[in-house]
Amino acid sequence: MKSNKKKWQQSIRQIGPYFDLGLRLTVAMVFGLFGGLWLDRKIHTIPLFLIIGIFAGALSGFWSIYKTIYMKNKTKDDRDR
Repeated sequence: MKSNKKKWQQSIRQIGPYFDLGLRLTVAMVFGLFGGLWLDRKIHTIPLFLIIGIFAGALSGFWSIYKTIYMKNKTKDDRDR
């Protein structure tokens, strides 16, 4: 019984950093969307900065996801050596 609990805890520790990946992308895109919309309303250029903001948010979110996955795999590879 203790072996199963230990395996469960180890599994949770291994996948923990990946739980928030979708949230990171969503939050970055929402900030880009509202930031672009706000800027568009200020300088009257609707949909220009809205579109730029969404793409910038998506790029930022994907970059954050990439760094998380890459760094996790890099540290795993370093431990395996």
